[in-house]
Amino acid sequence: VMTLSARWAQATTISMTNSTILYSPFNWAVTAEHAKTINAGAYFKVIFSGASCQLTTDTSSNTAPYSQFWARVDGGTFTQFTLSAANPTFVVAQGLVKRKHFLEVVVKSTSETIDRWTKQRTALVFTSLVLDTVATVTAPARKPFNILIFGDSITEGVRVNGYSGITYDTDRNDALQTYSWLLSQELPAEVGVVGFGATGINTSGSGSVPVLGTSYAYLWAAQARSYTDPEPDLVVYNEGTNDGGSITTGMLAVVRALLKADR
Repeated sequence: VMTLSARWAQATTISMTNSTILYSPFNWAVTAEHAKTINAGAYFKVIFSGASCQLTTDTSSNTAPYSQFWARVDGGTFTQFTLSAANPTFVVAQGLVKRKHFLEVVVKSTSETIDRWTKQRTALVFTSLVLDTVATVTAPARKPFNILIFGDSITEGVRVNGYSGITYDTDRNDALQTYSWLLSQELPAEVGVVGFGATGINTSGSGSVPVLGTSYAYLWAAQARSYTDPEPDLVVYNEGTNDGGSITTGMLAVVRALLKADR
């Protein structure tokens, strides 16, 4: 009888750079080592064969309260997972019928109470997919348009689960219940959600995120955001609630800079 550990030892490991993995636009950095994001509402999708799937992570830079993510298979019910120390591996599917399955992973929440910009203490860093032996991956259909949303707590999903009696903000927050992620379900578009609570045109956000005039150009500190692969078909700005005074000058500067960036 083959043990569980022996079965995984014979597994197929898929790099996060595999071209079949469809990432939400404008909010991931994908390298040979990992796929990384700091944005609630960021997602990736892939079709895998076989009966099981694991996600490996790198949490060496994370601290509590740990970020959370959702995963579902074949459009079923989402299951919640929480990062932890020591690079955990998450079993997101097991015991399935051996055929092709559609996996969706969505960042649920990241804490506003620790640094998520300079040190990325809240980042979700996925290092591989682990499948059954000889299993394969296939690309899901990419929707024809790409939307980029800049926003604050409303876009991030802050406190949608309430506030009173809930210790950690990661439990209070959920991007799955926000307009921003839901647009990706209702429109023929892939949606890049970039929301940070308390942020504004002239106001820095929680977790050491700078004003939009600085942060729009970066995924996080010193990591440039790409606007060319793909280019946004629509940019939504849900900013200004946290600002005091006029935001016209700062808003126009961001809009003009983005018009140049995607050319």
